[in-house]
Amino acid sequence: MTESANRTSLWTSTSPAPYQYPWLSDNASCQVAVVGGGIAGAFAAYRFAKAGVDTLLVSRSPIGYGEIAGSMGLMEYDHDEGLLSLAKRIGKDRAVQAFSLCREGLEKVEEICRELPKDVHFVRRDALLCTGDKQALDGFYDEYRMRRHNGFEVELLTKEKAGELFSFPIEAGILSKNLGGEVDPYQLCCALIHRAKELGARVFENTEILSISPNRGKMVLQSDYRRKITAQRVILATGVEQDSYLNVLSSRRTAFCVATVPAASFAGYQSRCLIRDDRAPYTRVRSSADGRILIGGLDSSLIGAGGKIGGFLSARKLIDVRYRELEEALTEMFCAIPGLKGEYAFSGVQASTRDRLPVIGEHTEYPGFLFNLCCGGGGILYACLGAELLLRRYQGEDCPELSLFSPQRDTL
Repeated sequence: MTESANRTSLWTSTSPAPYQYPWLSDNASCQVAVVGGGIAGAFAAYRFAKAGVDTLLVSRSPIGYGEIAGSMGLMEYDHDEGLLSLAKRIGKDRAVQAFSLCREGLEKVEEICRELPKDVHFVRRDALLCTGDKQALDGFYDEYRMRRHNGFEVELLTKEKAGELFSFPIEAGILSKNLGGEVDPYQLCCALIHRAKELGARVFENTEILSISPNRGKMVLQSDYRRKITAQRVILATGVEQDSYLNVLSSRRTAFCVATVPAASFAGYQSRCLIRDDRAPYTRVRSSADGRILIGGLDSSLIGAGGKIGGFLSARKLIDVRYRELEEALTEMFCAIPGLKGEYAFSGVQASTRDRLPVIGEHTEYPGFLFNLCCGGGGILYACLGAELLLRRYQGEDCPELSLFSPQRDTL
């Protein structure tokens, strides 16, 4: 990794802020207050505003500059967990339901992206889960069979077939047809919130919410500079910060990503599909609209989001080693692509629950709150699904899918 590479998010560095919003300078009231200017808050504000709900979104930082700016912008129906493994955790029927909901979520995200006036570079892709471990082949074949016979369009790649398509060694692969997607996550977040504003939502950035408390049947949000918001319901979409209420996250890790200069070709990279290996910490690969290749992984639980070990020791050298290892792994994978070198290197928080599913819905200890904690490889899809499910719940509809993601489910 060269010293001249930019240690900053690809997404926010290559796209100037398309929209800007005021800070909360006066008291306000609304039906639903969305706290969080990331992707979960963006989908919630968009969906509630589109339904005609008086919606207000407030973000501590500039819109899109939180966890989403450090993500790879991937949408994977199988997120961080194989179907077999998830079935062992939560049962086969519920595992299939979770995968099916993600597949539906991908279709919904695509539909929404087509409606947005700004191009957010959404592309449907095939998704490859691969292994280089001969010892893992039996379990890998079982995973393929379970997906195939539960209605997911997958193809099993043998070592020989994979060798014809990809320039790196693969013992076996599961190619999911058209079941992945990629997007510019920053542009998507900004476009959703701007569209929510056009639909009537009020949006405030650079405004921190210090406390949220019930008062006479309403929720009172106290911001910095002594301004307050009074709402009927509050949607918490603040990412891992929600765990201060819920205490459901089993791990928090820093995930690293390197984005190359635009590639001259994509030799040995069949259909520019999404790629993930089968062993944690997973390595993921995708391409971008301007022809870059992104690789992410080598997650660390030691290095915090601020680039420090244990919160106080600088980890710059260790971080640089991570970036260099990712760049070297990428050049080894795509040995037929000339001039492949990193131009951007950035990191973000990867958190997960014990069952690897999101946390969406209500908690009996926090009346008035609706939680939308979506993280991991399926974060964007679950943010979209969460907004739909929470709207249905807010409108009084029966929403049985929420039991799968409940903050009080047995599998957490």
